[in-house]
Amino acid sequence: MNRPHEELLACAVDAILSNICVLDGAGNIVAVNQAWRDFASRNSAAVSDGFVGESYLTLCDAVVGDDAPVAAAVAAGIRGVLRGDIHESSHNYPCHSPSEQRWFSVRITKFQGDDPHVAISHVDITDLMRASVVKDAHQQKLLRLQKLYAAITEADQVIYQSSDLPVLFTEICRIAVDLGGVTMAWMGEPNLETERIVPVASYGTGRSYLDGIFISTRADAPEGLGPMGIAFRENRTTINQNFRVDANMQPWHGRSTPFHWQSLAAFPVRRAGAVIAVLVVYSTEANAFDQDEVLLLEKLSANVSQAADAIAIAQQKQVLEQRLKQSEETYRTLFETVRQGVVFHDKEGKIIAANPAAECILGLSLEQMQDRTSMDPRWGTIRPDGSPFPGELHPAMLALKSGRPVYRSEERRVGKECRS
Repeated sequence: MNRPHEELLACAVDAILSNICVLDGAGNIVAVNQAWRDFASRNSAAVSDGFVGESYLTLCDAVVGDDAPVAAAVAAGIRGVLRGDIHESSHNYPCHSPSEQRWFSVRITKFQGDDPHVAISHVDITDLMRASVVKDAHQQKLLRLQKLYAAITEADQVIYQSSDLPVLFTEICRIAVDLGGVTMAWMGEPNLETERIVPVASYGTGRSYLDGIFISTRADAPEGLGPMGIAFRENRTTINQNFRVDANMQPWHGRSTPFHWQSLAAFPVRRAGAVIAVLVVYSTEANAFDQDEVLLLEKLSANVSQAADAIAIAQQKQVLEQRLKQSEETYRTLFETVRQGVVFHDKEGKIIAANPAAECILGLSLEQMQDRTSMDPRWGTIRPDGSPFPGELHPAMLALKSGRPVYRSEERRVGKECRS
């Protein structure tokens, strides 16, 4: 991964609302995102750069009082991940300020492969914890919100490391099911030639539902009136809370029956503001997607959209760099093979490069010419009548002085004709 691409991905991470930091193999904080820096500056006047350079383990070990058990558990989780005993660890903890009560969920995950770094993300779960006081009727909702928070946290880390859009789409579907609590998730991309939305990634129970599915992008086709087509055409979230009674879902009732889905939601994924894909999620419960869950899923799709922008910019940059490289190679070939002598001077008039034709015509190697100027008396330049030709009137000197091209000259140097 080239550095500009890494910087683009870092910008995408800075746009994520979760507080994220990266630890090295010794537990020292080596990088943080903007949300982390903002939180640190709001809550500790003495912090200038989000504790970068500090040991996260030392900070945890120094905690005393009521927060010490949680800090010790977090430190133990970090040490376990760093040692390789576990791949990840997560804890919920209170972090109250003088003005409000707050709770956060911390998730500790090792980077993939042999990379020793560890990613730590803190998600504000204050609303979730406050809602936990509501009994019975809200328990299932809380569970779903927890899963969605976990899904967003995991997705944030996947987005940070992703440089390939198809792979990212597959991972987002997996996260939505494994952590987000939906039954099945898939991504569809529009095919403008066939006017269809084509599945490109899926995960969960019921993936065979997508085999041969027909979803139109057109508003005048029955297969284009479901949430998927509307989300694509109108660039907005579309919810269906009762799959079975909605007439617009009739084209897909038969193939969906074996999976007992009751509700679904479709979210546009954008690149540069235009819809490039649709994320669709399913639940076996009717009215499964309330306002809180929709907002979280919209946050997930928005983060994927930001990643799509960053990946597109990086890919465009790679294309431009490749074209520049090809252009440079073409120029180099032309420079080396053209029959006319070509000599480059720096801003002081010194020769810095010359092609083989110039070396042949002038009877000097590039090494012999380098650092000479046209003022050098060794050139012995003369006019056609045999009189001396002053070096300051040489075209290179005139061009440097005037800043304009000089196309003709009366000079003549003693040289030889070279043929390829």
